[in-house]
Amino acid sequence: MLAEQIAESIKNIGAEETASIMGRALCYIAQSANNDFEFDCDLGKVVIERKAIKTND
Repeated sequence: MLAEQIAESIKNIGAEETASIMGRALCYIAQSANNDFEFDCDLGKVVIERKAIKTND
């Protein structure tokens, strides 16, 4: 289960590094979905705002 893998990652590499990996994954998902995301709960709020990606087309 993902929650257990996240807990294990926090234990093994630390909360900050795990959050960095999760943040990059969420940014990738937002870019792939072509949509920003916002998660809100009683513990806090996370906002994923996509940046424009420059290409060499």
